[in-house]
Amino acid sequence: CCGGMAFANLYWGCVQQQLDAAELDDDAATISVPVSQSSPVYNACKASFLSMLTSVFESKVLYASPSSRVLAKTPRDFYMPNYEDVEIITKDKKVVHGWLIKRKDAKLFPTVLHFHGNACNISHMLYDALGMFQKVKVNILLVDYRGYGLSEGSPTQAGLVMDAEAALDYMLHRRDVCDP
Repeated sequence: CCGGMAFANLYWGCVQQQLDAAELDDDAATISVPVSQSSPVYNACKASFLSMLTSVFESKVLYASPSSRVLAKTPRDFYMPNYEDVEIITKDKKVVHGWLIKRKDAKLFPTVLHFHGNACNISHMLYDALGMFQKVKVNILLVDYRGYGLSEGSPTQAGLVMDAEAALDYMLHRRDVCDP
């Protein structure tokens, strides 16, 4: 939203500077691209163009889509048989998917809320989860944020925050892994 407005302001500011700087000949106004890289008009146009590129491609870079939304493995494949598929409802009514991997006597151990990195899903985090499970001795709530794995929607910064809030709320209300 705000990136688009900033781009528009930069763009029209650049255009206005060009119009103000243009020399009029007898028949019509001539607008030319500034040739000097030290020109304020050139810098305004460059900033405008870079702002446009950033606003267009930002979400594609920050939230690169995985090649597949298919879960390659499950916790059972990594010798963590005590897990549940969980569906967590976010504030905006999206369903995000996760695995709650529990230790025997789960309430006696802390629970870690873990989101995967960019361009993958929770099945790609199972090796890390196994390390936490075996060495750190924790329960783990692995969550796919929106647009990844089996979760609904498309990733955005605001959506990711809602996913994290919903996952934390879900975990805190699970009496089998968390004391009130």
